[in-house]
Amino acid sequence: MTNNGKTEEPTKPSPSPVHSDAFAIPKWFVGLVGFILIPAGSLVGHLTLASSDHESRIDVIEKKSATLEAIAIRQTEHNARIASLESGRAEIRATIEAQTKEIIELRLQIERLLVIRPADVYKKIEGLERMIEELKAERKEGASTMKNKATTTAGLRYDPAEANRLAKLSAVAYLNDPVEITREAQKLGASKAYLVDAGSAEAVVAKFGQDVAVAFRGSSELDDWFRDARFLTRTHAGIPGRVHGGFLSCVLEIFASLFSEIKANRGPDGFIKIAGHSKGGAEAMIFAAMLRASGDWRTNAVHAFGAPAVGDPMFAREYDHALGLVTFRHVYGSDVVARAPIWLRLRRKYRTVGQLVYHYRDGGSSFSPSPLLYLVDSIRGFSRRLGRRDHSLANYIRSTSQCDNC
Repeated sequence: MTNNGKTEEPTKPSPSPVHSDAFAIPKWFVGLVGFILIPAGSLVGHLTLASSDHESRIDVIEKKSATLEAIAIRQTEHNARIASLESGRAEIRATIEAQTKEIIELRLQIERLLVIRPADVYKKIEGLERMIEELKAERKEGASTMKNKATTTAGLRYDPAEANRLAKLSAVAYLNDPVEITREAQKLGASKAYLVDAGSAEAVVAKFGQDVAVAFRGSSELDDWFRDARFLTRTHAGIPGRVHGGFLSCVLEIFASLFSEIKANRGPDGFIKIAGHSKGGAEAMIFAAMLRASGDWRTNAVHAFGAPAVGDPMFAREYDHALGLVTFRHVYGSDVVARAPIWLRLRRKYRTVGQLVYHYRDGGSSFSPSPLLYLVDSIRGFSRRLGRRDHSLANYIRSTSQCDNC
């Protein structure tokens, strides 16, 4: 009871926080859990990164493995190609060695014939030389050695003026300046002339009225001709037998260009005349055979000056059947190239074509020279200096202009 008469209610004490020992977490336990969980989380993070890095490395390794497998496959293919090339090279090497042995053997035989000559052989040679001098004396006294010989059933004959003109056109084929080529060809009566260059083969095309003349360029140096000569033969569609592989390759490169030029320049009644000196003469004969194989029958003159044989006996037989009467193979004196390849001709692997026109060193020409004179000149041709001098195209130009009884 208070002073004013009211009864005071007793105050309730405020509740105090409940502290129970059963739910209390010790601080040391919290610290221990933190000590364990924090490194564990870091470890999990590191493991996750390591796993990702490991997967990327596995991808890189797989890519590299695929690349290595592709390289291994390519290496296997490359090794197979190398083995194939080595096999082919071995075959070529064996062929070259066999051919080289044959050439060396034949050269040794020739050297024995030229060097080892007993006294009786010298006497026989002296007798042959006396007979040759007698034949020369008879020819100088007025015996006609160039026969007026018909070359076709249509009445075509060997024309020395035409032979001289084609010999000079063969000299024009050695020129490179277009203006000079035109000027020199016009001196011969051509209305136009130009050079067709196919890289390994070059030829001058000249228009004479309705006729077209083609003159192939020969070797510029005799030493180059001997060094680059390849006497292995090969076949070609349309050409019977086998022909000189090097010459055939040159003609194949230029054939299409020359064929189109001939068609563009030849008149309806015109003929084709083909010529060449040295290597060019060999290419001229192969080109004539390819023209005939293509169905063109308008070739009426083929003149090869100082040219080697180009084909085997089968080729020569078929060539002579088709073009032998209009083909003239010019040989001056001891020209060694005109008798090449001598060691293969002796073995009947090469044979000449056409009609032989033999030009004497002291003037005059003959369709049928003395076999003795021809044999002696052939032996003399082994002299490097004499064979080089007689091979000059200037000799053929001069000798074809000196024929009086043709």
